[in-house]
Amino acid sequence: MALIARKQLTEEEMKDVSGGAFFIYQGADINGGYTEVEVIDDVSGEVIKTFYNDIHGAERYAREIGMSIDVLTWPQLKKLREDYKNNQE
Repeated sequence: MALIARKQLTEEEMKDVSGGAFFIYQGADINGGYTEVEVIDDVSGEVIKTFYNDIHGAERYAREIGMSIDVLTWPQLKKLREDYKNNQE
């Protein structure tokens, strides 16, 4: 499977994300390499659904439920979760 280019979102772009985003993780196990795509809630940062080696399935699912297909970096996802947690207190 070909890998897609990652796009780092600016703080301004993060404000415009509506519906969700993707977090993409590449790893390896005893069976070889894999790509894990998580459809992320853009408010809480929680994982809505995870797809393995299926970026197209993740994109299709996100579009079906009205989610964004923007890609988040780990620091952006971590900040989203921290901001949500801080706003809940």
